[in-house]
Amino acid sequence: DMYAHGRGVAQNPKEAIRLYQQAGIQGSTLAQFRLAQLLADGSTLATPEERAKAQYELAQLYLQGQTVPADSLEATRWLIKAGEAGHLNSQCQLAKMYMEGRHTIQNYPEAIKWLTRAAEQNDGEAQFNLAKAFAEGLGVPSDLVEAYTWCNLAAVTGKPDVIEFRDKLGRSMSQPQIREAQDRSAARLAGRPS
Repeated sequence: DMYAHGRGVAQNPKEAIRLYQQAGIQGSTLAQFRLAQLLADGSTLATPEERAKAQYELAQLYLQGQTVPADSLEATRWLIKAGEAGHLNSQCQLAKMYMEGRHTIQNYPEAIKWLTRAAEQNDGEAQFNLAKAFAEGLGVPSDLVEAYTWCNLAAVTGKPDVIEFRDKLGRSMSQPQIREAQDRSAARLAGRPS
């Protein structure tokens, strides 16, 4: 803390980070928390990816009540910062939290927002969950074409339950709807808006 805040020594964030890392490796959860906090708060020493990862890790400490008292609101705040920076695990966790109403109020539209961001990063599980949301009308109007589109993208994972769900969707759709969904999938894979 001395180097991080300039207490008794000249402030030296690089040295603070080095010492926090050493102490964290030796198992100090307080050092891990301080390091995450220093990096997450916008340290110019961290890359945007490192900052987002630190924000995610800080959120986990608040969710689990490790080193700091459990605080769902603070955890959600850090997850949102990381998710907005493109951190995939944060986006997936936010989607799940909002979908289930766990650690926060259930909010389907907010869950869909985070699922979409993760799905757009080609996360197969997020794509599958988004497909199910479109099929069931959770947080979005029911749309079998969009459901099939996302499920088709998720099917690349080869998971039997994804393929089975996609095939089940296809049985309740017309051939033109299936073609449209396949075209949308191909467009997304090619990086074009669908």
